[in-house]
Amino acid sequence: MMLYFKKIALVVVLLIIPSIVLSQTEQICKDLEGKWEGEKVGTGYQGSITIIFKNDCSYSWLRADASLITYGQLSIKEKEIFYSNQAGSRGNVFKKDSELKWINTFTGNSYSVIVKKFL
Repeated sequence: MMLYFKKIALVVVLLIIPSIVLSQTEQICKDLEGKWEGEKVGTGYQGSITIIFKNDCSYSWLRADASLITYGQLSIKEKEIFYSNQAGSRGNVFKKDSELKWINTFTGNSYSVIVKKFL
């Protein structure tokens, strides 16, 4: 009888945890949705940058003249935010208040992007 309850408890936990994680991810994506502006420094394009987020954590990086730099997708794992983009760059995104800092930690650590939410 005890084994039966342990199995039920395990099934319940396995169903609840993914729902909680999905809910947290959806909330983070919803909070990021919209327009962010700032600067990119380091290798490649340098200068003013605008990042447009959709509510599914997909994004587009745009130059000051609104031409596309790249597009990509965020992934959230255990409260850490990671990015990857069509240009081949991957790294971490750090959020502090209304600021995002992107660092290509997995592909050279050669640039950073700092943007703030445009209201």
